[in-house]
Amino acid sequence: MFRRGATTTQDPMERTTPSAASIDGAGQSMLFTLLGAGGLIVSAFLEWIRPDAIQGANLSYRAFFDPAFGTDAPFFRSAGFMMVILGLVAILGLVGRAGWLTRLAGAGGIIGFALFAITLHRAGAELPRSLGIGTWVLLGGGLIAMFGGFFARRPRIIVTRTPTTA
Repeated sequence: MFRRGATTTQDPMERTTPSAASIDGAGQSMLFTLLGAGGLIVSAFLEWIRPDAIQGANLSYRAFFDPAFGTDAPFFRSAGFMMVILGLVAILGLVGRAGWLTRLAGAGGIIGFALFAITLHRAGAELPRSLGIGTWVLLGGGLIAMFGGFFARRPRIIVTRTPTTA
């Protein structure tokens, strides 16, 4: 198989097949991206502020920058809706080859967690006790989606056909 001074070649009759337990780069990218996007989307419907049991879907989008945010916002103007959009952007990032859109959505989730925690601190809440499970799922989903974007770099496959002579 290896010859000195020659390029690596493989016998045409010899085939390598991956084992059933292995996942290639595209599979890892898809797995981590879908898990991260799921975390971003599910976090919108979980508790963000304890002990008041306020869900992310009920918080105003101002919860990321204004300490006087509302807790009875309509869904399409809520902080949770923004996380649903980020989750969908992460899934949309699977279309591209480079994974930059998935990484961007994951970074948006991490930044959203940080901004929300800073706003809660500015509002006088006791951290981390006041952070509900939804914010932690948001952080984890952002990290996993961002991690999945790094696996997205897949090599381009170029097929060349050589003419056959009869």
